[in-house]
Amino acid sequence: MVRVRPRDRTIRHAANQNWKVPMSFGIYLVGYVILIVGLALAANMLNVPGQWIGIGALCLVGIAIVHGASSTRQKDLPS
Repeated sequence: MVRVRPRDRTIRHAANQNWKVPMSFGIYLVGYVILIVGLALAANMLNVPGQWIGIGALCLVGIAIVHGASSTRQKDLPS
């Protein structure tokens, strides 16, 4: 059996903290715009009708906004 010293628990606890720096909403949108443009160009090269490319792009923009807003939302602080 491995014994854990109290100091090791503190280090392990600190390592589990959320150290990620939140990305801004603008960075998410730029990434999604690049993705959407690439997919639209690929669909155009595959001779997909323009109306379907527009519908797909509109759906992807909606998904991008929802995902970006939920991922970059600040957590509510307790009052």
